[in-house]
Amino acid sequence: MTKESIKRVRMFSVELVLLAQMLGTSAKDPEVYKNFIASKAPEETNTDNETMKNTSISDEENKGWTGFLNDEEGNFMKAYMIKGFMNHAANVMKDVFGVSAFKSKIKNYVHIFPDKIRLPEIEDKPVERPLRASTPKGERVTVVRSDSIAEGTVIKFDLLFVYHKDLSAEILEKLFMYGQLSGLLQFRSGGYGKFSSKIKEYETIPEQYKDLAAALSPMV
Repeated sequence: MTKESIKRVRMFSVELVLLAQMLGTSAKDPEVYKNFIASKAPEETNTDNETMKNTSISDEENKGWTGFLNDEEGNFMKAYMIKGFMNHAANVMKDVFGVSAFKSKIKNYVHIFPDKIRLPEIEDKPVERPLRASTPKGERVTVVRSDSIAEGTVIKFDLLFVYHKDLSAEILEKLFMYGQLSGLLQFRSGGYGKFSSKIKEYETIPEQYKDLAAALSPMV
């Protein structure tokens, strides 16, 4: 393959089909982050105790309940969550492919679009499971719950691949196959979020990415 024949920027359409339910990771309790930060503050620090005292949690059961990000258009997951999966898969499979600094190359040469990847409505009933933890007071078991997206859901996004001699479309395709073993988002060790994948290259760069592709092409 000559240097002139190498495609410097390639775009792929990616479809993931969930083989199991996918669990949300975003805390539903609006105070959870605020409470966590306050719990880490030194005792002598002057925290806004009055504000904390007057801010009520809408529902006690929301503590430990996770869901999905959403806006006026509905539920979504962020592109970095797909990159997180790919980075993890690259780290696990680096010896299989024999690619040095595999994770770093995925991070720098592969990019996911759009930033908000749309998801359908959640299932009616959340998934509940026990969570065991060792604490200074001994073993503690709590019940946590998560909103879920149904098995069989199709998740679609685009992948931009900037050419690197150690990477290829075949490698990217096989990297996504790791999703049949370890999935997306929460409680992956329990088998949740597993998926099959289908990757198809665009014949021409989609219009919304042409300027970006043109800017990147002379750089590699």
